[in-house]
Amino acid sequence: MKRITIQNQTANSLGWQYSISVENGGDTVLYTINLDQDYYQRLTHGKIESSALARFSVEFLIRKNRIGAFSKAINIRAIAELLPEFEREIQADLKRTCDNESHNRS
Repeated sequence: MKRITIQNQTANSLGWQYSISVENGGDTVLYTINLDQDYYQRLTHGKIESSALARFSVEFLIRKNRIGAFSKAINIRAIAELLPEFEREIQADLKRTCDNESHNRS
């Protein structure tokens, strides 16, 4: 099982940059994940934290066995260019999360 940890987050005028480590057994790989603010808003409508989207993106790439297809610096927008199902899965996950939150408040 791979362990994903957000090591660092910095914000700038264009969005966010995350340092995320992925540990598998004794090996740890550090990725730099870039997220543009306009893409984040279009994809999530601000319904989840940007860090949650960064984590989901890494989890998605691991699940699809495609994290090796990217360099150690990944722009989240590029994931959708390579794997079109990325945006559908994010939006389905958001819907499940929002539905669960609504159900829990009832």
